[in-house]
Amino acid sequence: MIVITKLFLSAATLCFGVGYAARRRANWLHRQLMALGVALAWTGAVVLLTGRVGLDLPLHPAYWLDDLTGSARAPQIVAAVQQSLALLGLLVLTAQMVLGMRRHPLHRVVALAALPLWLFVWISSMFGYV
Repeated sequence: MIVITKLFLSAATLCFGVGYAARRRANWLHRQLMALGVALAWTGAVVLLTGRVGLDLPLHPAYWLDDLTGSARAPQIVAAVQQSLALLGLLVLTAQMVLGMRRHPLHRVVALAALPLWLFVWISSMFGYV
């Protein structure tokens, strides 16, 4: 389950990167890739939620977090904070997509928060879970 989720998040990040690079030269491609990235990110979240709630599969924080903190409780708290930020990141990305579709001026302002937040979510998801 975690491998599939990581694949979806990585594919979404790839779409975001290529779409961001194409924003000035090919606006249509930028829009398509960004929408695909948001869809892939939400699909990864649905896979994770289905596994945790529907199939009762555990989501374990990485073992290095246990070694780093010296307890079993602290990694759970770190994971809860990361998952909350991941949900916030998905919501900000969705708002970013809607603003971009409407060509709203806030689209560029929200990008200043959406890009670093998503990169943090992606990197912490790659290294924070096994």
